[in-house]
Amino acid sequence: MKGQERTGILTITLAIATMISWASAFVGIRASIPYYSAIDLALLRYLVASIVLCGAALIRRPRLLRLHDLPVVLLLGVIGIALYNTSLNYGEIGMKAAAASFIVASAPIVTSLLAFCFLHERLNLLGWFGSLLGFAGVAAVALGEGSGFVFESGAVFVAISAVCQATFFVMQKPYLRKYTPLELVTYAIWFATLSMSVFLPSLISQIGRAPLDATLAVIYLGIVPGAIGYFCWSVVLSRMDTSRAISFLYLVPFIALILGWVWLRELTSVISTIGGVVALLGVYLTNKSRIRRPAGGRFGLH
Repeated sequence: MKGQERTGILTITLAIATMISWASAFVGIRASIPYYSAIDLALLRYLVASIVLCGAALIRRPRLLRLHDLPVVLLLGVIGIALYNTSLNYGEIGMKAAAASFIVASAPIVTSLLAFCFLHERLNLLGWFGSLLGFAGVAAVALGEGSGFVFESGAVFVAISAVCQATFFVMQKPYLRKYTPLELVTYAIWFATLSMSVFLPSLISQIGRAPLDATLAVIYLGIVPGAIGYFCWSVVLSRMDTSRAISFLYLVPFIALILGWVWLRELTSVISTIGGVVALLGVYLTNKSRIRRPAGGRFGLH
């Protein structure tokens, strides 16, 4: 009993630490995006993360991927890390850090919809109401960051990143039963970095022009929200149900709002703030609802 309690406390602690690190990423991106293009920022960030994980691999010596698992883990890296981060970087060019984090916090809603389609998890009426409420909140955030009732391209890119993150959550879960969190995260980040390496010449030229503080911010993004954050999150997913784990994303927008004010002195619009609160309420209701899990799932989770 005491061992289980310690495990629970450790898991919750790791989840909260991950949310803090990911919230800081929104602010770090905003601080460095004026000096790096979206793709070069993502590449440098995960080059740093890959180097950190190479050091960890020398110590822990991860097992080789099974050949039939390689395509899915490759997709995890390309969609859940490379495409997610590149889309988020593009989105944050024209959005405040807190507003971007509000939209990404809709990932649990998208995760629920993907779970319905691929894992045959069926939400009750409260769950569907929460999903609709959440999407309404996300729409309000996007409108608040745009002009009138026109969606800004930044909001679209951040919404794409939310879908990528949700896909990553759903696809990752079954493979955490085959591989350790460190093994899965290491291979996913290596594949993500490899997929972006074609832009290495552009990155090298940008490093020479960027100020030192912007480059240090990207290095921070690679070490803390990148390597450490993804590893901690994989540990959480390996110990906790997905629906419970993603509920911790509720913390991200509020933490990002505080960090955005402290670090960048930026405030989001009233409409975006209200929309973010509505989106978080929708996510909360979705995850409070009962979920029926019939035997058998398209990804073999049940």
